[in-house]
Amino acid sequence: TLALIGGGYSGPLPERWSQLRSLQTLDLSSNDDITGPIPTSFCGLAALQKLLLPKTGPGSFNPLLNGSIPECLGSKLTNLRVLDLSYNKFTGN
Repeated sequence: TLALIGGGYSGPLPERWSQLRSLQTLDLSSNDDITGPIPTSFCGLAALQKLLLPKTGPGSFNPLLNGSIPECLGSKLTNLRVLDLSYNKFTGN
């Protein structure tokens, strides 16, 4: 489990986190200063069961995650049971 609770992280999601192959939970829900896209390298986190990304809610002016949601999140992360992408600015179909 990697839980960065209390707003202790800001900036883009680091590609190097994808090297945490046995990671089961990534909880960034309290960090509303994370910016940029979800790295496609996160699709290599085969053991991941929960991915909780930051959310700030309607009317907030905080930076949010953006870009496309990597398609491989749905196809390669077969253990993923909880995926919270709410209140971000993702694009695509």
